[in-house]
Amino acid sequence: AAWAADENFTVIEGYSSNYVADLYIITRFVARYVRFVFISTTYNVYAVRTLQVFGGPNYALGETPLAVKSWNHSTYETVDGDPDTFWLAEPMSTAAQVRIDFGDVHFIAGGVKITWKFAAENFVIAVSRDGLEWDEIYAEVGNVANITHIGNCFTARYVEVRMTKPSRLNGDGAYAIYGITIRFDTNLAHCKTVSATHFINSTQFLPFSANDGDPSTIWMPYQGATNASLIWDFEDDLLVSGFWLFWRFPPHVYYMEYQNPDNLTQWIFINAWGPPKPNERLAYEQVWNEGFAARRLRLQIVETARYDEGLLCALRETLVYYPSNENLVLQRPINVSSFYGEHVAEAINDGNERGTYWRAGTGKTSAWLEIAMDDLPYPEGGPPPSHGVGRVTILWRWAPGAFTVEFYYDTVWHTIHEGYGADYLLKTDFSLNKPAMRIRVTMRAASTLDPKLGILQLKVFRVTSKLVPRMVAEDGPWNATSVEPLIDKVDPLSLDSDTETYWMTAHATDFA
Repeated sequence: AAWAADENFTVIEGYSSNYVADLYIITRFVARYVRFVFISTTYNVYAVRTLQVFGGPNYALGETPLAVKSWNHSTYETVDGDPDTFWLAEPMSTAAQVRIDFGDVHFIAGGVKITWKFAAENFVIAVSRDGLEWDEIYAEVGNVANITHIGNCFTARYVEVRMTKPSRLNGDGAYAIYGITIRFDTNLAHCKTVSATHFINSTQFLPFSANDGDPSTIWMPYQGATNASLIWDFEDDLLVSGFWLFWRFPPHVYYMEYQNPDNLTQWIFINAWGPPKPNERLAYEQVWNEGFAARRLRLQIVETARYDEGLLCALRETLVYYPSNENLVLQRPINVSSFYGEHVAEAINDGNERGTYWRAGTGKTSAWLEIAMDDLPYPEGGPPPSHGVGRVTILWRWAPGAFTVEFYYDTVWHTIHEGYGADYLLKTDFSLNKPAMRIRVTMRAASTLDPKLGILQLKVFRVTSKLVPRMVAEDGPWNATSVEPLIDKVDPLSLDSDTETYWMTAHATDFA
């Protein structure tokens, strides 16, 4: 028989880099001719042992099928206990409802859990004893979560999920639920009336307790909080030299940021703190010694730590460091690498900001100066003596090129600032919180053709600390100060089922 033309053949399978000796191709087709085209081989010859093409009757045609999981997606599939099945509303539904009938009135304290396949963005949970009068126990607007848990206590026969807006993340605009779990709580104390004879003093846990100078008082965010924040409000722009935090219960992770005084909508990140190693706790104290200008300072707790009492953190005390007006180098002994004429070294720290100035020798492209602060007694058994420095200000006669500021402490020179040039006022000004006994400034001229190096005044201000006038917590305080942690959020006279919250008496209470 003659071959059919090439254009009458249809490719049904193709293989590349085949190494299987017995190749089975399972493909349905109707044809008269079957052609196998061999394109390339790793050998020098093509060889085929046998070719078989199978055909036969369709024994399934007209028979009754049985499926384990059909495509009907009925409401029963929300309560069948199978996490792979789901109820599906009619596509493009504007609203949908799923009602569960217990068959009798039951007390529910374990809550309602909905596992969504296609979550409703807006929905309501309603309950009823008789199917006629309904109470809405939960409402959600803007939901994007795939799991919804409602921890309310209620007595009802019917529970209804009323969906009014599908999620915009679901392009088909459908509602679908994998499962609805409604649990009876075996703890008969939950959602029952509660009262107590004694309470701990609530004023010990307010925001100002973290900055009142009394380490016996503490600020704590509300119980069970996974994150919280605390703000130091300076009520005016403040040049900050650093800060210190002393914890009663350190959190797991937190960071600090400050509000830009030139743009109050901007918060600038300072640093983050966390445990040094896995399964270790954060240290009880943290110190930050780099300065900045700010209107407010904010502590942002990213994750609270788990203690015997639950998830919590507690801040004993804080200090904000800032520069005082005391100039530690005013008219103190000074040495310079060179000077020119009447522009001697003593002009650098004589207190006269505009009338006199120091100038390096003629033609000098580099220079240095060194000033000693007052001697201090060496404490027996303590750290080396030092002056705490909170701010350094240099008023330049001519803007320098590169320059370096160093502090001498504990027999070592420490570089604490490096820069180039000066601002439009010919000024270098920065805050910090560092120890020092001497200061040294080295500099290079901005130009080697006509080098000029000179300083009108150098001021080094002592650091001090202060209590902040106003402390603000964006979330509620710790609330073991009443029976509130035991009370359900819906029924104000009933016990809740939240194991992260608790009631607590004052310390040394004899009975309660």
